[in-house]
Amino acid sequence: GEAEAADEALGLRAAGLVVRSPFGFCLSLLSMSVPIALCLALGVLLGVLAEGWSVSDSLYYAVVTVTTIGFGDLAPRTQLGRTLACLYLPVSVAAVAKSVQDVGRFASMQWTLQRTGNIAKLLRTSRKDHLSEAEFV
Repeated sequence: GEAEAADEALGLRAAGLVVRSPFGFCLSLLSMSVPIALCLALGVLLGVLAEGWSVSDSLYYAVVTVTTIGFGDLAPRTQLGRTLACLYLPVSVAAVAKSVQDVGRFASMQWTLQRTGNIAKLLRTSRKDHLSEAEFV
């Protein structure tokens, strides 16, 4: 019940998995976004060094590619660029997908734990063994 949920929330808080401030929340999200930034940077390097594209074209290529949009208007043409793309693409798509998943799970966990903590606090202070719908929502 609510007691177990509160204990779970407290355990996660003790482990440092619950962020209390908006600044801390933003820092956590930023740290989880590092793989995305690294993948985009690698894509820019691939485009600039192997294909001779501008930084903006290379960034466009990296974003369109790792998000699996793939318009097809910009593609590696050199043998080196194609070889590097064969190595870069599967790894970067997987890393970006995993990072997006981690960010979503973290945000969901924070919201759930905030709600759980608020419900447990309401139950402790209300001197009742249940909450009305208005109190719950």
